[in-house]
Amino acid sequence: MKKVLAVAVVSVVACVSVGIASAAEGDLTYVGAAPDEPLIQPGPIAISPDGERAYVAANGFTPTELVTFDRDPGSGALTRIETERNNVDDPSDGGATVTGMTSVRDVDVSPDGEYVYALSPNQITIFETDGDGRLVFVTGNDYSAEFSSPEELTITPDGEGIIVVDRSADSVYSFDRSVAGGGTTLVDTETDGVNDGSDAGGVVDGIDGLTGVSISGGNQFVFTSADLDDAVASFTRDTAGPDEGELSFADFERDGVGGVDGLNGASDVVFASGNIYVAGYFDSAVAVFTRDIAGLLTYDGREKNGVDDLDPEDPGGAVDGMSLPEQLATDGARESIYVTGVSSDSVVVFDRDVADDDTLIFSGFEADGVDDPGDGAPTVDGLTGVEGIALAPDDSQLYATGKDDGAIARFDRTSDTELEFAGRDPEFSVGPVEGVGASPDGNNVYTANGEADSVGVFSRAGDGSLTPVETESDGADDPDDPGGAVAGIDGTFDVLVSPDGEHVFATGYVGQGLASFSRDAGTGALSFVGSAIDEEIDPVSGLEISGLIEATGMAFSPDGKFIYVTSNSDYSISTFELDGATGAPIYRQTLFDDEGDVPKDGLYGAWDVEVSADGKYVYVAALDGDAVSVFSRNAASGLLTYVETEFDQVDDPTDAGGAVTGMSDPEDLVLSRNGEQAYVVTSGDGSVLRFERNAGNGKLSFVEAQELPAEPPSGIVASEDGRSLIISSDGDDAVQTVDRSLADGSLTLGPVIEDQPGLRGALDLAISDDSSIYVAGEDDNQIGILDREPDTTGPQTKFDKKPTKKKKQGKKKKNAKFKFSSSSEDFESFECRRDTGKKWKSCTSAYKKKYKAGDKSYKKHTFSVRAIDGSGNKDDSPAKFTFKRKLK
Repeated sequence: MKKVLAVAVVSVVACVSVGIASAAEGDLTYVGAAPDEPLIQPGPIAISPDGERAYVAANGFTPTELVTFDRDPGSGALTRIETERNNVDDPSDGGATVTGMTSVRDVDVSPDGEYVYALSPNQITIFETDGDGRLVFVTGNDYSAEFSSPEELTITPDGEGIIVVDRSADSVYSFDRSVAGGGTTLVDTETDGVNDGSDAGGVVDGIDGLTGVSISGGNQFVFTSADLDDAVASFTRDTAGPDEGELSFADFERDGVGGVDGLNGASDVVFASGNIYVAGYFDSAVAVFTRDIAGLLTYDGREKNGVDDLDPEDPGGAVDGMSLPEQLATDGARESIYVTGVSSDSVVVFDRDVADDDTLIFSGFEADGVDDPGDGAPTVDGLTGVEGIALAPDDSQLYATGKDDGAIARFDRTSDTELEFAGRDPEFSVGPVEGVGASPDGNNVYTANGEADSVGVFSRAGDGSLTPVETESDGADDPDDPGGAVAGIDGTFDVLVSPDGEHVFATGYVGQGLASFSRDAGTGALSFVGSAIDEEIDPVSGLEISGLIEATGMAFSPDGKFIYVTSNSDYSISTFELDGATGAPIYRQTLFDDEGDVPKDGLYGAWDVEVSADGKYVYVAALDGDAVSVFSRNAASGLLTYVETEFDQVDDPTDAGGAVTGMSDPEDLVLSRNGEQAYVVTSGDGSVLRFERNAGNGKLSFVEAQELPAEPPSGIVASEDGRSLIISSDGDDAVQTVDRSLADGSLTLGPVIEDQPGLRGALDLAISDDSSIYVAGEDDNQIGILDREPDTTGPQTKFDKKPTKKKKQGKKKKNAKFKFSSSSEDFESFECRRDTGKKWKSCTSAYKKKYKAGDKSYKKHTFSVRAIDGSGNKDDSPAKFTFKRKLK
């Protein structure tokens, strides 16, 4: 499995077969992805005037997306209904291919709700809304000659103009919006340090590093914030006549001048009924100003994080949750001011004193991961990396986008001064998926979400579709279980379910840990049990834990009593015993590269680990050492002893395999079910290698390396029936099927499925019930889902020992003994039939039963046996043996 550092019920996409001519046994068919179309780094958000739609720009996906959500008028919940992507023609509407919409900085909706505007570095992208609120691309008005780094766009309340502020150009642009089709025409530009000569405003000041803009309700005043000037500025705006839209510089106020405070790093501005409020990013403050009829500003005070202003008219107390404020919003009645705290992942609420409009009263805050004890709402989620903020037109809900959470946090506005967390949309997001695992009972799928530092839990339906259950995040205490705060999975790398299904383990690449969770067999939900953290003292063994720096892969012993963990940076393989009562990991041993019997580079960049089905041997792929090392295993203690290493380009003289080829950067390995072969995928050579395995001593002998069409490979799993290897490729965004001979383990390249949602950046795979393949699509923040054509071929059965074919015997009944076996790897059991016409009954080898002999002539008997595989398939040509018996 390759590591790159860096929802409601999921609907399943209609089946799409890619690269498959016909559905043969073992073939894969692409089904869909989960969650369906997640938000990736959502930023600015705007609500339509009728409150029925929300528009969100997502800049983390390439190409840039502008997503339309349907908004439930009662709950405020958002449901994604369509997406407009740059350089993509939406076939569902009559619009052309969207162009120029990159790195969207702001989004706004016209007052009549008919047009949506997205601000990009070089243009204003214009969409028309159809009758259902969906978007139809109109045009992209190119302003590359004017724009340098535009930050914010706002439409005047009368809908006749648009104001854009540009941080690098230190300019305010005024546009006329009366052009047919929602088009824009540049009317005026005001630039810092310049007197444009067309008005009486004089030389403009206070707009170096523009960040935000707000317009008065009467369209007559424009207010800006600028972080390089630490200032707020005001402009008057002509609202009628031939100069409509023209701006005239009026005034500015700078932090530290004339007693002004709270403007250091001024990041946003909002106008509310005669007052101007400015967020001071580096001051962690909100500064308050009034303006007169000429637009002149007067400083009235500030509210600062951690400070109680002790104003007798302000009973709010010390401000909290407002660390690095960035965005401001106000409700329609202008009774409250809302502030986003970037460092605190929060939304802060201030009440505007109706008797004294220049006074703000701190009312509280809502922060990600915090359960407000003052309400009955759940713990806030979806606010990490808070970016954009907007209120519904009826002021019933407030929405804030959490860029790092890939979500929109939704709050009910229960009063002028109270917010109550109502949920997140989408309800569930996995973030970049590094690893994926399936429970043995087939009921759940688990994901390792690297950037989100979490384990995602999904329930699995009979058709393979997934439904989100919960997430367990590093450093968070899930109030729904008694597990306490999770530790050790920062940079979650891999996830693995114990053989008995009772526990789930995750490694933390950054957290240098191994975490254990107990698993609810009914729901699949997890409860944190405990962690092993590198360099800490294990409380049970008393040993200092080692071998978990950049922890990567894991494997369980077949009995589930021990777990083995590889370390990419410690160059090691570590042994942990599971506490029999709790499932917590107990540290026992670490073997390091170039120490003891382990040769240099034998564990260099240890990346993945597998344990043989008999539990006697452990195999480690060393990514940077171009090697696979073998260890014997003590079944009682779980401790490992070095056996041998197979190196790329080296001929091991102790076997007949010849020099290994194609093993540059081994990413993942898997053992065949019968234990006779080991298969390794290598990202450096883009190959899959086959080794023969000696079951007696565990040693490997190189056989072949096949170059894969989908490369570089990143993960590999073997089907339970032994007929297929399924290989992921993060470079080609693909999944490759390789057919495997049950006779000798040889490989034949099969079809490739590529470039589908959930497969982009395909890192890891898991298989469930031999019918569903789940792919960790890191670049899509999704899990790709593929159906595997069911196994319908029964296993083969053969006799290993049979009685004499024709024999006289001295008694009427005498035992006939049979021994039998199956050459098929996936066989599970046998059924026997004593004679033709008798019922089939479960049996085992060796089998012996008494048969009656004829008195005067030979009595004929026919014994039959058939193998049954894990899929329930029965040998359709049972092994039969006919024999005769006669009394002497």
